[in-house]
Amino acid sequence: MKDGFYKVAFHALQPGSGGVVVVRDGQVQGADPQFLYSGSLSQSGEILSASLIIAGYVTGATSVFGTGGNKFQLQLTGKASGAGFQLSGNSPVPGQPPIQIHGTLIAALPL
Repeated sequence: MKDGFYKVAFHALQPGSGGVVVVRDGQVQGADPQFLYSGSLSQSGEILSASLIIAGYVTGATSVFGTGGNKFQLQLTGKASGAGFQLSGNSPVPGQPPIQIHGTLIAALPL
């Protein structure tokens, strides 16, 4: 998987608004209109593993899990493809649908 900017789309209990993440040297940073994302990403062949902290930054933020803007962690696994990736992981709320994330490379680093 290339270092770069990725457009992300995601859904779980409800659809997300989408956002942008930057992947660089195994680190992930990003945001959408309500939440910030920060964490790490590792790759073995096509297989990806990610650990992300998600935190709301606007009053009234609501996650795709239907929760408020409190900070939570996601453990994700998936696959890299030519120009993107797919990840999924369990909800931080027991019994809810898992999150599905699709990323598409929009620009390689450095710009």
